[in-house]
Amino acid sequence: MSHLILFCRGFFEGLLPEGEQIRNFIGKKYGINPKNEFSLLKAIGYDCAGAVSFSDYEENPKSCKKTIEKFNK
Repeated sequence: MSHLILFCRGFFEGLLPEGEQIRNFIGKKYGINPKNEFSLLKAIGYDCAGAVSFSDYEENPKSCKKTIEKFNK
């Protein structure tokens, strides 16, 4: 695995709640694999640690479009 992939995985994993128990709870609640960081981010990324949030473009295109426009300025 490349260093960039490991760095990115570590960054995204750091935005999620720590601990197997809470991740299992989230996995059960949303019907996802609690060991898949990207599935967890898709499920709860709207409210993760730090000044970062994730949302699904197909579910919330207006919000995503505003964010993209903001970064393109």
